[in-house]
Amino acid sequence: MNHVSNKDFWNEVIFFVSKDENLTKSHVKYLESRLIQIALSVKRYKIENYNQSQLSSLPAADRDAMEEFLLYIKLLIGVLGHKLLEEITIVNKKKEEIIPLTATTTANKIIETTSNLELTLSIAGLKAKALQTDEGIVVLEGSEAAKDYTNSLSLGYGDIREKLINNGDLILDGNKYIFKKNVLFDTASPAAAIVVGYNINGPLTWKDKTGKTLKEIERERLGKTE
Repeated sequence: MNHVSNKDFWNEVIFFVSKDENLTKSHVKYLESRLIQIALSVKRYKIENYNQSQLSSLPAADRDAMEEFLLYIKLLIGVLGHKLLEEITIVNKKKEEIIPLTATTTANKIIETTSNLELTLSIAGLKAKALQTDEGIVVLEGSEAAKDYTNSLSLGYGDIREKLINNGDLILDGNKYIFKKNVLFDTASPAAAIVVGYNINGPLTWKDKTGKTLKEIERERLGKTE
C-alpha cells in the first residue's frame, strides 16, 4: 500500500483473499495482471496503473483456478455495485443480443443473455445509435455529436461533455464530434443532450427502428405490467 499511500486518486480499496491461504506470489501476480488487463479493456474508468506486469508462468491447472477466482471477483464486485470489470455492452451481432461479461465463464462457457433496446437519434444532420440497458442508455462508438453547444445546455451536461472530450471519448472530426467508445448515461436526456449540444427531452428523441419514441415504448411496457 505504500506506493499509493500519498496518491489522491482513490478513497476506497477492496481486498480479496483466499480462505485457504493458498495464493502464492505467482498467483497474485497473475491475478494483478489479468485485473489490469480487464480494466483497461472494458474502458469504464481511466486506469492510473499502466505498469501491467507480465502474466506469471503457471501450470494449466493453476491458471484455470485463477480464472475461476477472477470470475468470483467480478461477480462479487458487481454485487457490491462496482462495475469496473464489466463491459458496458458486448454485442453479439449474429444474434443481435447483449451478453453481460459477468455471466460468461471460461470454465463452463455459460452465457446468459438479456434483452436490450436498440435506439437511434437523428437531428440536424447528426446521427447516433444507442442501447437501453439495465444501467441506462449506452451511446455507441461511432455515433456523432454536435461540434458546438448552445447556452441552453445545462452546466452539468456541459461538464459531462468537456470530460468526454478531455478523456478522448469524443474526438473532433471535421464539423462534428465522434464517439470513440461506448459511453453510458444514466438516463435518455443527458445522452441526447450531449449528442445535439442543447437540452432536449431524451425519451421523445430516442426512437426504435419502427420510429416509436422511447417514451411510447416505456408506456407500453408499463401497461403490460399493470
